[in-house]
Amino acid sequence: MNKYFFLTWAEENDESGVAWAPEGTPLDHELISELEGKDELPFGLELREGILVDYLGNSLAWPLMSEKMRMVIERNLTGEEGISWIKANVKARGDIFDYYVLRFRKKLDVLDMNKTTFVTGTDHVIKPCFSLAKIRIYSLFNVPQSHNLWKITIAIYINDKLRKDMIREGLSGIAFSEVRTI
Repeated sequence: MNKYFFLTWAEENDESGVAWAPEGTPLDHELISELEGKDELPFGLELREGILVDYLGNSLAWPLMSEKMRMVIERNLTGEEGISWIKANVKARGDIFDYYVLRFRKKLDVLDMNKTTFVTGTDHVIKPCFSLAKIRIYSLFNVPQSHNLWKITIAIYINDKLRKDMIREGLSGIAFSEVRTI
C-alpha cells in the first residue's frame, strides 16, 4: 500500500526563519484572487529572524519554497496535479533570494466523502480521509476547500516517493506526518 504524508514546517529547529510581508499587506486569502494570472508577488518578503530554510515559514502562512525544493517537487510531478509557481523575493542578510509559492490551478477530487469529517451542513473539511483510488495519480495534492482557499494553502499532502526524495536531497525546514487513506 502507498503511504501519503502531510507536509509541514519543521518545529525541532528553533533557528528556522520566518519571512514577513510588508506592513499593510492584505490578508493571505484576500491576495489569492489578486494573484490570478500573475507569476510573481507584487511585494517582497523579509527574513527578520532565524535562518533561511528550504520550506520557509512566513506571515502569510503560504507554502514558500526554495528553488531547490521547487526542483525536487517538479521532478516528481505526474502531470495531473495542476500546479504553478509564484516567484517571491525574500530579503535576508542584505541579499535577495528566490523563493516560490506553490499554487494549485484546479480543485482536486481526492476525498473519500463517506469517511471525511465535515462541519455540519457545509463542505468545510475538519478531518480529511483520502481515497487511495483518487490520489494515486498525484505526487502532491491538497484538500478541496470552500471559495478559493484551496489554490494557495499550507495543507499540502505528498506521496512517499516525493517524501523520500525530499529527505535524500537534504531539504531543510520540513516535517511529515502520515495521513489516513481508504
